[in-house]
Amino acid sequence: LKDYYDLGARFTKWRGVYLISDKYPSDLSISANAHALARYAALVQEIGMVPIIEPEVLMDGNHSAKDCFNKTSEVIKKCYEELELNNVDLTGTILKPNMILAGNKSKNKISNEEVSSKTLECLKKSVPSEVPGIAFLSGGQSEIESS
Repeated sequence: LKDYYDLGARFTKWRGVYLISDKYPSDLSISANAHALARYAALVQEIGMVPIIEPEVLMDGNHSAKDCFNKTSEVIKKCYEELELNNVDLTGTILKPNMILAGNKSKNKISNEEVSSKTLECLKKSVPSEVPGIAFLSGGQSEIESS
């Protein structure tokens, strides 16, 4: 990290990926990814850079938007529990989450308006108010869909 800092890097990103199915994500994978993201963030802050924390619930599969909402909420809340345990200064982080979507193989898609309202609802319930910024990933959506 110091070498990259010396080269001029001031932001870093670590991505923890979660798949939704009947079995996944497991409690173990949620905990392990959250812990890894928190350790990464703590180390990055120690060297003076800003961690971009990306717990991404993938849109791959046939899950519903409700399943995505529930799993995304669980993943983000666990992530912030671990960040606090690792003494990460939340005011010096950026969150890069997925949007709330039905799976790409689901027949029950939701409208863009529902995507935005469900995503906002999830984030308001899951992200501490100290977090200064949230930058969305496209999640495999087209430019039009993601914006």
